Amino acid sequence: MAEAGELYGQKSTPDLAPCFNSLQLSFLPTGRLAKRLRSDEEPQYEALCHLAVARCEQSVGNAPAEAEALVAASRSFLLAEQKIQHVGCPSFEEHLMAGEEEQLCARGKCCA
Repeated sequence: MAEAGELYGQKSTPDLAPCFNSLQLSFLPTGRLAKRLRSDEEPQYEALCHLAVARCEQSVGNAPAEAEALVAASRSFLLAEQKIQHVGCPSFEEHLMAGEEEQLCARGKCCA
C-alpha cells in the first residue's frame, strides 16, 4: 500500500526526529523514578534505574550519556553500601563491587 506522500509524487523519507523524541520521553519516567527513589533513600533501586538509562543510551549510540548514567549508578551503589555499613547490617559488599564495576565500565566508555 502506498503512503500518502507517494500518492502525490513525493518521495517518502523516514523522519527520525519522532523516533528520538519518543525515546527521550521514555527516559523521563525512569529519571523521575530515580529521583523519587533518591528522596526515599533507596539508593540500590536508584542505581538500577540509572543502569536502565545507560542501556537505553547505549542502544542509540550515545556514549557520553551512557557513561554519565553509569557513573550515577556507581555512586548510588556506593551510597547503598555505605548505608548498609552505617546501620551495621552484615554485607557481602555486593553494592561495593557493583559500584566499582560501573566506574570501570564508565571509564572505558570515556577513554575508548
